[in-house]
Amino acid sequence: MIFRLHSIKAKLLILQGLFLVAILAAGIWSATSKRTTMVEGYRNSIQAVVQTSLSIMQAYEARVAKGEFSREEAQSRAKGELRAIRYFGNEYMFGYLFDGTNMFHGVRPDLEGTRKLADFKDSNGVLVIRGLIDSARSGDGFLIYNFPKAGGAEPMPKLALAAIFEPWGWMIGTGVYIDDVDAAFQRTLIETLAVTLITALLLGLVGFRLVTRISKGLDSIGNATDRIARGELGTEVAGTARGDEVGALARSVETLRLSAIEAEELRRRHAALEQEAEQARRVAMARLADEFESSVGAMVRSVAESAGQLTHTSGAMSSGAEQTTRLMGSAAGAAETTSGNVQAVAGATEELAASIREIAQQIAESTSGSARALEDVRRTYALIEQLDDVARRTVEVVDLIRSIAEQTNLLALNATIEAARAGEAGKGFAVVASEVKNLANQTAKATDDVQAQISAMTDATASVVEAMRGVGGVIETVNDVASSISAAIEEQGAATRDISQNVNEAAQGVTSVSNSLSMVCSHATATGQASAEVASAARKMGERADRMLTEVSAFVARVRQG
Repeated sequence: MIFRLHSIKAKLLILQGLFLVAILAAGIWSATSKRTTMVEGYRNSIQAVVQTSLSIMQAYEARVAKGEFSREEAQSRAKGELRAIRYFGNEYMFGYLFDGTNMFHGVRPDLEGTRKLADFKDSNGVLVIRGLIDSARSGDGFLIYNFPKAGGAEPMPKLALAAIFEPWGWMIGTGVYIDDVDAAFQRTLIETLAVTLITALLLGLVGFRLVTRISKGLDSIGNATDRIARGELGTEVAGTARGDEVGALARSVETLRLSAIEAEELRRRHAALEQEAEQARRVAMARLADEFESSVGAMVRSVAESAGQLTHTSGAMSSGAEQTTRLMGSAAGAAETTSGNVQAVAGATEELAASIREIAQQIAESTSGSARALEDVRRTYALIEQLDDVARRTVEVVDLIRSIAEQTNLLALNATIEAARAGEAGKGFAVVASEVKNLANQTAKATDDVQAQISAMTDATASVVEAMRGVGGVIETVNDVASSISAAIEEQGAATRDISQNVNEAAQGVTSVSNSLSMVCSHATATGQASAEVASAARKMGERADRMLTEVSAFVARVRQG
């Protein structure tokens, strides 16, 4: 089997591949989005904790300003409260001076008052304490570094946030481990790859079968069409019983084949009619030749006998006999020519009239069929316009759903922020808000997919509309051609009537010839008194009669040969 990139089969398979790539990309995007959401949740949580700690320190500083405490006592009380802060289980607060001296530590009080961690670097070479101080002074305060968990030795990624409390010259901070974010990201990627693989297998089995079935049907129809075009009208068109578009195409090709068979039958019948007409013409010409030979031959023989009798007439008839012979020869030639023309024109007129009637009938049938086809095209075009209107209304509904999903997403984000501010009490509400946000994102993606499908359907509908317009134009052209042919048939009818008129005029010519012959007879009677001339004319008439018999025989032979 040859795989051609420009074939329908290749295009359908490529479309399947693009669909799988889209699923994989959506899964990766979902995993990335989930990781970003989790990290953002952690950022919001530790931001809330740091803000709470700053609020505690600001409250004590305000009491120092009022004279309720000395600064040292206020700092001591603040340390006690900050050491006691816990969130996410065992996460804690810590504080340092700008030179790296530890002021308080939530889980390691042995570090307080020392600079043990002032120059501490993680496994990636990041200066943790210095980095937090610099980030709090010049940046947003966030820093990611590696640090072992309590009771563990392996460094794990940790997201920390530091803030500066200027009145005391302290940097306070906290951090949360985010190794579960990477684990969740990896799980989501694995799940996405698994779903993509299963979908690929299902689409590969089902899609390949469908694509193969469609391509085989189209190949069969193409081969049948080629054979029909070569004149093999007995070719069987496969797939006419199918209920899909391939079946509709096969039925159209079958209709084309049946039409070609009917056209071939009409051509054979027309050829048979032409052959019969030719045979009838030959028979008529042969009969005409027989009649002509019989009548003219008898006439010539009679003239020869009369010439023999006139030999004994007086010489005075010689001049009149010569004139009579000339007039009679001219009249006989005119009579022969006119008779042949009349017979030929009559036969041609009958054949032409029969052909015109047959052509007129076929043109009428063709015009009627074209009119019905044009009406069907117009009805189909109206239905397609209704389908396009429904698609546009569906797009409006999809836009409304997308707008609702975006609003839901914003509400979920606000709820997440509020839950983070609420601390441990808002943790459950934050999870629910995150799920609502995910559902809103999924709804937006689904509406995008629906809109893409509707756009594809709208494009296909536009293509069908253009095709139907082309078909309508072709049918209208056929109607115009049929009208032109009908007008030409009317002109042929007029020509036939002219031919009939010529036949009548030819008949009048024959009458004129008959009158000329009467005049010849009168001259012959007038000159019959000259016996000597009649005798000489009689001899010449006999000779001419013999030659006329020879010419008549040759003429009749040519007529019989066609």
